[in-house]
Amino acid sequence: MALLNALYRELSWYKNFFQPALKLKRKTRVGRKIHRVYDRARTPYERLLASGQLDRQSRARLGEI
Repeated sequence: MALLNALYRELSWYKNFFQPALKLKRKTRVGRKIHRVYDRARTPYERLLASGQLDRQSRARLGEI
């Protein structure tokens, strides 16, 4: 169990800093079809920096990681 926990801890860093994901911007129905529009693929780290909700200290700490 300890080995799996260590593996998941490392994978979370990989996912948050290096694995981009698409986020749905909007969804509209045209007749029977649903048209989806997605935002540009970005990592959770990039989204967090773009949100402007981090103070300077937290931003610097994440930048070091």
